[in-house]
Amino acid sequence: MTPQMESLDSACVSMLDMFSKFDPTAVNDSILDAAKDLCAEYLGGAWSKIDNTQIVLKKLSGGLTNLVFLCELSHDATIVACEPRRILLRIQTQSDNLQLMREIAIFMNLNAHGYGPRLLAVFPGGRIEEFIPSRNLSKEEYLSDRFLPSIAGLLAKMHALEMPLPKCPQYVPLLRSWLQRCRSHGTQPIHLERTAILDEFEFPDVVTMDQLESEFDDIEKFLSEQQSPSVFCHNDVVPSNVLLRNVDEDGPDEQPVVDPKRLVLIDFEFGFYNYRGLDISNSLAECGMTYGVDKHPHYEVNLSLMEDEKLSRIFCGAYLDQLYKDHDTPEKRERHLLTGNRDEDLKMLMFESRRFLPLQHFFWGIWNIICVQELGAIQGIDFSAHAKDRFIMYYRFKSNMYKY
Repeated sequence: MTPQMESLDSACVSMLDMFSKFDPTAVNDSILDAAKDLCAEYLGGAWSKIDNTQIVLKKLSGGLTNLVFLCELSHDATIVACEPRRILLRIQTQSDNLQLMREIAIFMNLNAHGYGPRLLAVFPGGRIEEFIPSRNLSKEEYLSDRFLPSIAGLLAKMHALEMPLPKCPQYVPLLRSWLQRCRSHGTQPIHLERTAILDEFEFPDVVTMDQLESEFDDIEKFLSEQQSPSVFCHNDVVPSNVLLRNVDEDGPDEQPVVDPKRLVLIDFEFGFYNYRGLDISNSLAECGMTYGVDKHPHYEVNLSLMEDEKLSRIFCGAYLDQLYKDHDTPEKRERHLLTGNRDEDLKMLMFESRRFLPLQHFFWGIWNIICVQELGAIQGIDFSAHAKDRFIMYYRFKSNMYKY
């Protein structure tokens, strides 16, 4: 490693070490100083003239990928030019510089196409992003006829973007690396027991790492036979990753279907080229998941909603209509396997999403095992229960791979 890279790594580790100690009940002056200095250097204006009493710092999230803070000027701080009063400060929790470069490349390209918050600054160990006055969608809104078509259309437009990333689907190489990562922490068998799943069906009592790798061999073979196009995917469209911009002073938007311009997709940490069917199936699978529940395991599962005919038809229909709008030549439509016959194309998309449904549960099952191994216990999240339920759902829907 070059001296420059060693210095960069040291700065990143130092930044993470400081901000990971954030305590909302007793904010450390050194953390406020660091946040203020970053904003002063990269934003200027009022941020360069305030003291620690004029900055408000609030932690919004934290996990394996980053820590996110809301930084806000106090009311008595006067804006000098056009600097923002509120910004998001994102501190990276990983040390993989290649992964960090990849995330920045994705973020900048999404900005250029009008997706996500604007990138305001990049610094060793993190970045500063635009704060969008908005709120996350509720689960009820996500499922509604007013929002679901707009989400689907937004996803279809995003799937048409060209990104500076490997163009082959990354599901297989990523999952292979995750399985190796899991194995490096040990090979203890996983005793499968339902926690949030109420339905009765058969599944193995225990799975081992060898069995999971064998299941993944089956998945890899299945994928080798699929024609689903490789597109840039979000891979984690859930209500909390869709923002609804605040309405203007003119009044609320009461259109039957919300204007897609009011929706903002965020958190592209899992963004990469993938099979189109996986992104669609994940978006529909999340119709059956409810998070942030007070009662353990802090999420609920409704399997029937994951294959709900009405929801699937609404989502895939809106997705298809956006494809028709954006791909108006035979060559473009051929790339997305479109015939021009709406009934046939809609059936194709709905079947494609159902075939891929078990694969997303396997994906999140492995991810939650990694969280168990590397994060341990976090208040309000039971990674172990979630991993087991995801594997159980994989077995529940495994037949979809060959049924549609």
